[in-house]
Amino acid sequence: INAEYGDQGFVGMAAATTDYAKIDNRGEGMLDYDMRLNETDGAGQIDTGGTPGDVPNLEVREVVARFNEHPPPITRSVFSQGEYESPDGYFTSKEPLPQMRMEFDWAVSKRNFWMCALVFVTLAVMIAEQELVFDRETRRFRVGQTVPTALKGVISFLTAVQLFLLYDYYRFLMAGHKKEWYTALYLNHSTPPGMGEMPRGLFGTAMFRSSFLIEALVLLLHAPPGLDFRYWCCRTDEGNEGVEKPFLSDKFNLIIFIRLYLLVRSLRDLCPLFRRRFQIYAGGYLRRGGPEISWPGTIRYWYSAGKISFVTAILVVGTLIGAYALLVCERDYSTELWSIKNTTWFTLFTLLLCGYNDMFPESGYGQWVLMVVMLFGVLVLSLAIEVIFGLMSLDEHEQNAVDWITEYEGKEGQKRAATNYLAYWWRYAAFAGETPRQVNMLPEEYQEKKTELYRNAVMHFNEMRRRASDLANMQTAIQDSTAEDLTQAAEYLEEVQSYIDGGVGVAQMSAETEDQLSTIEERQREILLKLEELSAASA
Repeated sequence: INAEYGDQGFVGMAAATTDYAKIDNRGEGMLDYDMRLNETDGAGQIDTGGTPGDVPNLEVREVVARFNEHPPPITRSVFSQGEYESPDGYFTSKEPLPQMRMEFDWAVSKRNFWMCALVFVTLAVMIAEQELVFDRETRRFRVGQTVPTALKGVISFLTAVQLFLLYDYYRFLMAGHKKEWYTALYLNHSTPPGMGEMPRGLFGTAMFRSSFLIEALVLLLHAPPGLDFRYWCCRTDEGNEGVEKPFLSDKFNLIIFIRLYLLVRSLRDLCPLFRRRFQIYAGGYLRRGGPEISWPGTIRYWYSAGKISFVTAILVVGTLIGAYALLVCERDYSTELWSIKNTTWFTLFTLLLCGYNDMFPESGYGQWVLMVVMLFGVLVLSLAIEVIFGLMSLDEHEQNAVDWITEYEGKEGQKRAATNYLAYWWRYAAFAGETPRQVNMLPEEYQEKKTELYRNAVMHFNEMRRRASDLANMQTAIQDSTAEDLTQAAEYLEEVQSYIDGGVGVAQMSAETEDQLSTIEERQREILLKLEELSAASA
């Protein structure tokens, strides 16, 4: 304990595991602890430097057990070396499975980090090759020259390294799947989501085979050196009539941008929702119908965490990538029209589904890039529209304030209608007690005045009843929602009770937990009885 938490000793361990209010601070800073945790009856106390503390051993064991059952994610640096980051070392490890799951997530995130880093290095080399291979004076590509060919060879080498890392990544995923599957088989437990298929090796397991082959194909797409010795004939643009085109143009290397899909995987690894998914699963998330937490859910998490920042980021990144790709594809046709400025504005307007400067790509590569940019623009516009509507709608607290104001104004209107009703009614009663001669009116005028007072009294009485009915409907809706929530909570409580009684994941329920559950059940029964009484009274 001292080695793990330093001078804080047991207090530091308890603070790291739970906010435990009963920890005694008198032992802070001391190194000599006599914890005496071997008493099986839980009666032993913690000795904090000579004065006994007030934490029973049984409660300490429960705290540590809860911590060990669902350990937190590992925050180790990706530049460090893990003991279980190799597939064989992870599969043959004898540590508890919950702790090994955290080791698994760390090893996976480390592999994804280095694959992403290699992608950025490959992109930098590709951009350098694109700029060196193009001759701006002749608007032609320098086919077969030493430097561009060497850079394409570097890209091919980095691609081979990327394929090796991908294979190692899937081997480790396969080791994790085997460990989960065989552990569930021997302990007669259910497997985590997505791991129900029997492991038969990387190419024998369908859940890994197809995704690995698709990713390997995506990584293989590039223009290797030596494939520009054959030519298509011929170009027809002004100034380059009859110029032969390479069999596989250097423009094809722009497809390396598609490797940025690995960023999605890294964002998934950084998401708190994904890093603590096993703790979420243990809390009943799956039993309540929740889907498996994977990359789509983590993308939605990042989007919800900052919608404006998220949309702005993908718009800027998409504009820069699309603009550079179009620039490379079209600058050999017109360096003036397809300048950096014009291409950037054209890409931005295309993302917003508008045209710019009557520009349209002439090359086949440019037209494919334009189609991708337009599809990406539809996605960005959809997200932007959702963000705008979200900014214009009320949040939960504002809606509660509006509901309160509506109810308050309804009560004010009811009070005003009741006051007016009483005023007109008493004026009518006083006027009806008089004769036309006493009020100095003709009988027709007297009757018309009396009818007007009566009509106004009835009108305000009806207004009061209408306001009362509206308020009653509002209260009924609130009660119905409360009853529905309580019914759902009761179902969850029964499920938790049966889960605990069955001994799934819990060796023994403490007396304190039993008392808490009994208190919750009693409180629920009281609230449901009150709701039934209110419903009977309103009926």
